[in-house]
Amino acid sequence: MAEDRVCIGLITRPVGVVGCIKVQPYVLSPALLLEFRSVSLDDGTLLNISSARVDTGGGVVLRLDGYGDRNSVEPLRMQRLFVSKSAFPKLEADEYYLFELQDLEILGNDGNSIGHVIIAQDFGAGAFLEVRLSAGNILATIPFHRESVLEVDLSTKQIRIDEAFLIY
Repeated sequence: MAEDRVCIGLITRPVGVVGCIKVQPYVLSPALLLEFRSVSLDDGTLLNISSARVDTGGGVVLRLDGYGDRNSVEPLRMQRLFVSKSAFPKLEADEYYLFELQDLEILGNDGNSIGHVIIAQDFGAGAFLEVRLSAGNILATIPFHRESVLEVDLSTKQIRIDEAFLIY
């Protein structure tokens, strides 16, 4: 079950008196959280969302079905929220969610395997892939843009890169 889920945020605190929670989003656009009608906790507990809004601080405020006051949502504080990978909206061609890139095989300039993606991340200045190279068990990074990542094939679970962009 856990491998089919993606962590989308952290419940930070109750909001107001009617059982709303504040969520610190772990997604690039907080508005994406408004797309989901249900989320789950670490232990798999399903929470249904009755309303959602982005607040002025960049967080998201959710109102949950079955939670009617501040005291009822207090135990949810500091718990992570997950959604199924299949719940994410479909993307255009040549667009990828970062979680889709994790564990893909990396092919070099000659088409031979040189390693695999450990994790794909974006801290605001552009996405990059952290790669474990097969030769010497070395960690490297590569920016995720059209010049460095030549092809992504999710069906074969492979990414072809220009090795000149690898940063050791």
